[in-house]
Amino acid sequence: MKLNPEQTWNELHLLMGNVEPVLLCWEKPGEFCHRQLVSRWFRRELGISIEEYDPRATPQFDLF
Repeated sequence: MKLNPEQTWNELHLLMGNVEPVLLCWEKPGEFCHRQLVSRWFRRELGISIEEYDPRATPQFDLF
């Protein structure tokens, strides 16, 4: 089953109501972060840029 990025984006917003969704990870600095995969997926598929809270973000692997 392949996820539909537009449906996923819309469902995240429906779940949150009037609050902007936030993608969180709990990894220590320097460890792999799945949030980055979701962020890149939204950017690639929908042209939506997910901003980093910390501009000094840890470099991540790219699986795509």
